Amino acid sequence: NKKKPIILKAPDMTDLEVPVIIRGKKIIVRCWEDQIEAYDQGDEAAQWLSDFLTIPGLRLVRMAPLARRLVDKKYVMRGTRTGFSDGFPILLASNASLEDLNAKIKTSNVPMDRFRPNIVVKGAQAWAEDTWKHIIIHSETYLVAKPCSRCKIPTIDQTTGKPAGTNTKSKTDDDLGGGPAPGAEPIATLQKFRTGKHLNFDKAEWKDEVFFGQNLAHLPLLPTFLLHIFGLPGQGRVAVGDGVHIISTKSEQA
Repeated sequence: NKKKPIILKAPDMTDLEVPVIIRGKKIIVRCWEDQIEAYDQGDEAAQWLSDFLTIPGLRLVRMAPLARRLVDKKYVMRGTRTGFSDGFPILLASNASLEDLNAKIKTSNVPMDRFRPNIVVKGAQAWAEDTWKHIIIHSETYLVAKPCSRCKIPTIDQTTGKPAGTNTKSKTDDDLGGGPAPGAEPIATLQKFRTGKHLNFDKAEWKDEVFFGQNLAHLPLLPTFLLHIFGLPGQGRVAVGDGVHIISTKSEQA
């Protein structure tokens, strides 16, 4: 429900209910290279976040309802939109793939929340998601658009916010937060078998990237601009327990 307030919670902080603000003066915020219209969600939420994170001047914003942030058309249907997410609206990951990764790490188990997926599937073989091209979840069709390359985020404990090892920067690192420390898991193990080179990706710029999970885009029955005109975007629902049906694979479309 887009009009339902959000609740901010954190250790040693009083819960804060933040009402939805989608009126008043718009501001422009930056997400990577995109400039996006948004509404500030108020001073109280801003102060709560600044107090907890000990970073002055933070603001909580909500994307304006008519704002458009487009996904790279090299991978999706023209006009596909996303919000403040990294680059795609949905990230899918597999329990079996995580189990295989943890078996290779051996020293510790990395939880799924390190990868921050929207959808987690179970019942498939490890890394089967690499081969999927189109899937259906609860009558909604999705394009498996692009494997997800990983920065240092999976090395960060999502409860404490602390990264594994000591943070370092390298000349080739384009992550604004710096790259993962040498040997930090799970990136160190992924580098042994999940780089673009290991996976035989033909994009030269992916050669040294590591990959876990798949970026998805919703495939509407109607063109995006018509869905927008009739107020239909976001009507599909996905819930825990929904089946995932593979309707085509990359090999079938080769």
